[in-house]
This record gives sequence, structure tokens and C-alpha cells, in this order.
Amino acid sequence: MKLVVKICVYSKKIWILSYVQGLNDKEIARILGVSQQNISKHRLKALTKLRINRFTI
Repeated sequence: MKLVVKICVYSKKIWILSYVQGLNDKEIARILGVSQQNISKHRLKALTKLRINRFTI
């Protein structure tokens, strides 16, 4: 079974840059032109959503 979780495109982009490409929040913030706090907030939001959905199946 494949888990499909809906997260916003922006959070998905941050998650990929962070976990797939191995960039830190500061590097991602520079690439996207936003604050490091913004990156941290969206990454945590996406990760939380993934964790919640993992346990509700």
C-alpha cells in the first residue's frame, strides 16, 4: 500500500531540498529568498503531517 499525503507544494519543495538534497534551513532560505524561520516552520509542518498520517492508516 502506498501512503499519499497532501502537503502544500511549498512545504513539499522544502522537504525535498532538506531531506533528499541534504540542504540545511539557511541554504534553503537563501535559494527560495525567504527567512530561515519560514523554512523551519514549513519543514516542521510537513513532517508533522507525514507523522500524523502514518499513524492514522
